[in-house]
Amino acid sequence: MYITITNSRELLRIHPSSVVCIQSDGNYSSFMLSGGVQEVVSMQLGLIEELLNRQLNHEANCFIRIGRSWIINREKVYKIIPSEGVLMLRDGDNKPFQTAQLSTEALKKLKAIMEQGDQK
Repeated sequence: MYITITNSRELLRIHPSSVVCIQSDGNYSSFMLSGGVQEVVSMQLGLIEELLNRQLNHEANCFIRIGRSWIINREKVYKIIPSEGVLMLRDGDNKPFQTAQLSTEALKKLKAIMEQGDQK
């Protein structure tokens, strides 16, 4: 199963496991992929979220929306430090990299979600 994004000029197919995170920038969204690859699409993050749910069904559960600007792949979470606003993700080569500063509240919620998911 792939994430498929298409417009009048191109078709983009991305395997969900290669997505580290998706970052919003207004009407554009950047897919950060394993290996340092980045794909920018002209689609707002809310529409990307709907697209993931529609195309991936229950497999979309691996993606978590954080605030207004981020969707992350829960399998790529490396470290969460809510008190410092730090979320570290890792790519397919297991190399950690840090996202932008996020709110303490958003990271506390993410931490709770991750703790519950890891106990199942």
